[in-house]
Order: sequence, then C-alpha cells, then structure tokens
Amino acid sequence: MCLVALMLITSVGGVPARAHDDDAKVVYQVEDHARFEDAPEHFQLSEYELLSRRVTETFGSKPNIFLSFDDGSTTVTTQLLDILDRHPHVKVTFFVNCKEAVVGTFQRIFDGGHAIGNHSCNHLYLTTLSSSERRRQLKNLESFIHARIREPVSLGCFRPPFGATSNAVRADAKAAGFPTEWLWSVDPKDWQKPGVDKILAALKGMRDGDVIVLHDSVGKTQTFEAVRLFLAQHHNDYIFRTLPDCGLGKPPIPGPYDDVFGDHRFANDIEWLRDTGLTRGCNPDGTRFCPEDYVTRGEMAAFVTRALKLPASSKDWFRDVNGSIFESAINAIADAGITRGCNPPANDRFCPNDFVTRGQMAALLVRALGYTDNGGGDLFVDDNGNTFEIDIDKLGTAGVTRGCNPPVNDRFCPNEFVTRGQMAAILHRALGG
Repeated sequence: MCLVALMLITSVGGVPARAHDDDAKVVYQVEDHARFEDAPEHFQLSEYELLSRRVTETFGSKPNIFLSFDDGSTTVTTQLLDILDRHPHVKVTFFVNCKEAVVGTFQRIFDGGHAIGNHSCNHLYLTTLSSSERRRQLKNLESFIHARIREPVSLGCFRPPFGATSNAVRADAKAAGFPTEWLWSVDPKDWQKPGVDKILAALKGMRDGDVIVLHDSVGKTQTFEAVRLFLAQHHNDYIFRTLPDCGLGKPPIPGPYDDVFGDHRFANDIEWLRDTGLTRGCNPDGTRFCPEDYVTRGEMAAFVTRALKLPASSKDWFRDVNGSIFESAINAIADAGITRGCNPPANDRFCPNDFVTRGQMAALLVRALGYTDNGGGDLFVDDNGNTFEIDIDKLGTAGVTRGCNPPVNDRFCPNEFVTRGQMAAILHRALGG
C-alpha cells in the first residue's frame, strides 16, 4: 500500500482530491502558498514551490499526527528531548544536518524511539546543486549519522531544506537511497518567532494525518514552550507517530500498557497497580494508563476505595456526584471519614472532576492510612503555612513521598496537581510493602 501522499501546489486553498493514477496516491491542494524570499532570483518560483504532505494511512480512534523538527541537532535539542521524555508515547521525527552540538544527541534521539530523516549535510537549496552534489549532500549526512549511532539505522526518507524540491531532486534522492520525500501540511512558521500563542494556535488546528514542521534550531524561547504546553494539554488527544520510511529509533521496551513502556520511570509502580486490581486503565478496553494525566478527585476516591476494600455506603453524602461513575467510591470514603468535601464549611459538594493537588492527596492518604508521626515537622521548604503542611510531613515521614525535586527532594510542590503515574508510585510505596 502506498503511504506517500503526492501534494499538488496551487495558489488557491482547497480540499483533498483523489488522484486517478494506478497507485491511488492522494493529491492535496496547498492551503498556504509559500514563497521563499531568499531564493536566488534567477530561479523560477516553481523550483521553490512548497509541496505539502499529509499521511494517508492512519489507525486508531484518535487523530494521528506527525510532529517533525528540522535543522538539528543544536545546543538546545537536548531540552526538547527532555520535554518529549515526559510523554513516552509521543514519538517524533527529526530531520537533521551534519552537526551535533552536544555529543550523544543523535544516540539519545535513537534511544528515545524517535525517527531520524535526512535534511542534507549543509542545509543548502538542493535545487541549485548539480546532481552529483545533491547526492553527496544526502550521503554525507547518512555517514555522519552512522558514525554517531551505535546501532545500524536506515534513514530512508528526506526533507529538502526550505521545501525546495523538484522532480530532479526527488530522482537524485531516490538514487542516493532516500526514496521518500516528506514535507508538511502544517507550518506554524516558528522560525519567524511569532510568539508561543500563535504556534499553539497552529498546533491546535491539526487533523488526522497532518505533518507538522517545527525547528529545534530556533528552539527554547518559543517553539519548545509551545510544544511543552501543547503536550501537557493534548498528549492524550492524538496518536503521535513517526513518519513512515524514516530511520526508526530503538523499539520501546514492552510495558504494562500501550502508553507505559518498560523504561518509564513509573512502569513498575503502574504494573503493580494493575496487577493488584487498583486500576483498570484510562480507556474502555484497558490498554492505556495515561500516566501523565492529572488525577481527579473521583479517580482518587476509586483508588482509595479499592485499596482499602471499603464497604459500600447507603448514604448520599454529596449533591454533585449523582450519576458519576465514581459515586459509590466517593460515598464510601466519606463514610470512612477520609474526605470532607470540597466546599467548607458546608461540605455538601465533592467536586469529582476537579484535579487533586499534592497537598490534598497528602491529607486524604494520611486520613485513609492513619499516619500520625510527622517526624518533627518541617520536612520540606515550600509548604510552610500551607493548609496541608502537617499531613505532608506525616506522609513524608512514612516514606510515602520523596518530594518533587529529585535528587535534593527538599520541596513538595503542594499546589501542583498529581499525575496518574505519580499516584501509582505513591500508592505502591504506601501499600506495596
């Protein structure tokens, strides 16, 4: 089956149209006609027309999107990898040049399971080069990568710098061993530094099959912050895939869920939570855990009720939980005196869909597990005067929490929300022995 979508340039926006050739490639009209201001004047514009690409074969119930980053690696690429590491199920494609500002960056990209594509060695307009020079640019990049990654990797795909392509460029790339050209369908123009909000707005408009071009070369000031915010808000709204035919990184180590690989920092804790029956996953078929999602008060009630095997309550404690899937668990922890509601002093509401802060979690677990020793108090430097300070010290003394800033761990971050992965670790320490 053909994965490559041939894109047809026009000066007018439009919608996808089905081609009539034998391999049923999809032809798209470009929505944003691109002109390259820095293109040599003696070349026709057609040599620099931007061919936009979308992936036509996708799977799953969520939109498949393909984040890609050009022009690395740079001194700040490792900061982008730090962001991606927080979302193990998010995989992206890096189109790189012959530069590695921080030794080991390409190996880290590979080890993270991301893909690597050929962006030419020196980031030149391939349309201005001779056939032999074009091939040399692509082959030199391949040699550069192979010298920096321990495992064999076949790049397979390329992206011409500036999107400057032609039939001749594609023919030479194929002859050099790079048959698949990937460009893009979404361009936030982050290289212009338009501001975080504008980059985010472009990302939030993505559709199934979209290929997004960003740049780790302009990196940390706007692009990385936009990526960080986007993934924090939407990492479970899409399936993030690497581009077909590009050089795949190391395959992930199997883990307890599709989105929790074996090398995830909370993999063992999440596996324990699953095996003890304290979680059923975060989707109907139980294949995903959503470790970076925040825990709601309703979910917290369910975790505690299952962990302590609390009996069902015959009382309706709160007026805002009727019909909630967590209603029974919420009433059970209220019966046990573990929760007091969310609207003191009335406390006739539970706010089941609100996220749980680390301070609230400490108070709830201290009540649930009966911890009394606070270790003399003042275990952390950032909770003085906090409503939950005493509970936080008791939880820390019991060894259930280790703080929020390893390896120092002298802060607790009481007002930050708790993720499902963190909750797994905390329950494992508290109940796993």
